[in-house]
Amino acid sequence: MKLQKTIKRKRRRKSERWGWFKKLDDLLRVIVKERDKICQRCGKDYDLQDAHIFSRRCLSTRWNTANHILLCKRCHIFWAHPNGPAFTLWIVDKIGMDELRALETNSTMVVHWKNPELENIYNGLIDMFKM
Repeated sequence: MKLQKTIKRKRRRKSERWGWFKKLDDLLRVIVKERDKICQRCGKDYDLQDAHIFSRRCLSTRWNTANHILLCKRCHIFWAHPNGPAFTLWIVDKIGMDELRALETNSTMVVHWKNPELENIYNGLIDMFKM
């Protein structure tokens, strides 16, 4: 009986954590669309997607606004993903080598966010952008 309670408690914590992940991802999507407004590659203003420079798997940069750029669906799926080297050169031209290196350094850090830390990130983004 005690083991079942422990398992349920761990599941609840994990689901709360993933709930924060979703809230943060949704908030960042809105922030990036508001910031960039159009596809940063081709200038389209429809079918826009929030693209990550470094993968969402890198939790240390997942909610860093500098790691996000707005691309239309076509540029994101059919250009950025299959053309890694070209995308990297384009990003260097867009944000500069120093910013890319700083993001890369951050992306290699291993972090294990806890719910209160995720809530602080969320509140900080809300305050920063006055959403």
